Amino acid sequence: MSQKVRSRRVPTSLQHKGRLMIFVAIVIAVMTFIYLAQYYRLQTQGIAVVPSGSMPVRHLSVKFQQDDPAWGSERIGDSGQTMAEAGSAVTCVSISMREMGLPGTPGDLCRVLTEAGAFKGTEPNWDRIHEIVPTVECAFSGLFTWKDIDFHLKRGCLPMVMARDEGTNNPHWLLVLGTGKDGYVVFDPQKPDGQHPLRDYGNIYAYRAIIPSE
Repeated sequence: MSQKVRSRRVPTSLQHKGRLMIFVAIVIAVMTFIYLAQYYRLQTQGIAVVPSGSMPVRHLSVKFQQDDPAWGSERIGDSGQTMAEAGSAVTCVSISMREMGLPGTPGDLCRVLTEAGAFKGTEPNWDRIHEIVPTVECAFSGLFTWKDIDFHLKRGCLPMVMARDEGTNNPHWLLVLGTGKDGYVVFDPQKPDGQHPLRDYGNIYAYRAIIPSE
């Protein structure tokens, strides 16, 4: 004697829940793809940043140069390079800290970071800045726009942007001081002649800001 098997109907609420989960998964996948595509473009091509408005140019109390004889020969971690050769990031961080009232020079900071093993190549390990100097921390984002730069300028911080040297394509960090008739104005720790338009350096590939710890 055969038995008739009854098929169970999936409740409508479960159907809707399943469709919603699929939809959410698709949205997450698309957003992840877009983020990775934008991040790849930023890393390989950089972006041009234009200020949204006018902001006064900050006058620095110190204008450290990465090749200063007092620390130019200091080795940066285990990178094999010296401050004079590739110390723009350390120098910019040191200036930012001095503008916040902290003592020290780029040479001092380089030695402290080296002893702590807190370098990644020639750049500080940004996640460990707060560990090394508890009164400050580093704000950064994988993706950024002029909004991030303006945000920190308006709060009295000195945004740091990374350009690339023509010819060598090596990273070179600059401090954003404010805006002028040609857009953002930066301080270059490799040039002793003061302020320069950011647009002279081409596209920007990375962004950081040293801010007070909360």
